[in-house]
Amino acid sequence: MFTAPAPDGSQFPNHSSTDEAVLEALGGYLNEDHVYREGRVVNSICSEPHPVGVEAFRRAISSNLGDNRVFPGSTRVERMTVRQIGHLLGNPQACGNLVSGGTEANILALLAAIGDREPRDELEVVAPESVHYSVDKAAAVLGIRLVKSRVDTRYRADVDDLAQCITERTVAIVATAGTSELGAVDDIPAIADVATQHALYFHVDAATGGFLIPFARALGYDLPAFDFALAGVDSITVDPHKYGLAPIPAGCIVFRSEGHRSRVRFASHYIGTRTHTTIGGTRSGAAAAAVYAVLNRLGFEGFVEHTRRLFDVRDYLVSLLHQQAHSLLIPPQLSIVAVRCKNPASVLARLEAHGWIASLSKRQQALRIVVHHHLQHRHLSRFVSALTELAAQPEQVLI
Repeated sequence: MFTAPAPDGSQFPNHSSTDEAVLEALGGYLNEDHVYREGRVVNSICSEPHPVGVEAFRRAISSNLGDNRVFPGSTRVERMTVRQIGHLLGNPQACGNLVSGGTEANILALLAAIGDREPRDELEVVAPESVHYSVDKAAAVLGIRLVKSRVDTRYRADVDDLAQCITERTVAIVATAGTSELGAVDDIPAIADVATQHALYFHVDAATGGFLIPFARALGYDLPAFDFALAGVDSITVDPHKYGLAPIPAGCIVFRSEGHRSRVRFASHYIGTRTHTTIGGTRSGAAAAAVYAVLNRLGFEGFVEHTRRLFDVRDYLVSLLHQQAHSLLIPPQLSIVAVRCKNPASVLARLEAHGWIASLSKRQQALRIVVHHHLQHRHLSRFVSALTELAAQPEQVLI
């Protein structure tokens, strides 16, 4: 028996309502959210999706990639999209799936790495300490041990130390093409050589850098290769919902070959969709439609131009910080700028009290600023002015 609705709206509603009333109530909550285009969000690795992706998402809103008999067209769109991403990553014959994000992709990669080896609690994966915490999640979920190696002075994998961490229990190596904390790009070619020498599975987490590095390299930026052109790379995570300008959720796991993906193939009870190669069973075809639309709307040239503008804004931010005598933790390789400051948590709190959403690099105790497509020169000029003023305030003015 239902009771009177709770004042906070937490109980299941007794009665039906109207579209207008529900959307008005929802709008009250959504109005609390920050809006990217206002230029005050400087911590987010995601941004507003491209309009064509939004429209494609809307058109495919009802589709389910978990049922390819009902949605054969959406299934074909996913397959084409993964092939296009594979082509971008140096392997037109690559295969994989669009998934919820980098976390699911990394879990699937490690599942492929360990295959049917047992006992799992004796298996180890080696990764630098800068690896994304989703790899910690993956190791915990799969019941394997994650061994972390040191990083160098620019917070990239120390390749020699990583190699020394390999033992007879090691089944895989994970490295990062653009850490989410600092945007550091590991020396993927050197690590691929280590993986090959030890006959180990090698997964590259390019959730952040996957839709930046290919285009930045085309612009002449000195960044290492990270893709299937390197013989030792077995799988790659990319996130179209980050710098690929697709709506959330849109991650992607790409395997070098069907042989690699077959290790994560699970039998289904249903006719038509006989096997699943993702963690999710019901999956949004809208995400596949959106990624397909954005990739084909922009093409390589369009992404190069977007990356050119993004790096121009990043360099403008760096110049403003230097003009105001702020020092950087490391020179930025991609889109993340880390600023040294006294008591960064205090500075972060002051910024947020003034309407700026920045973040911290917790391990390095630096202010972390993420440059994305919604940020323009004028936004960052105001941000650096606010940072300079607030960082100079005495500690007692913090609250």
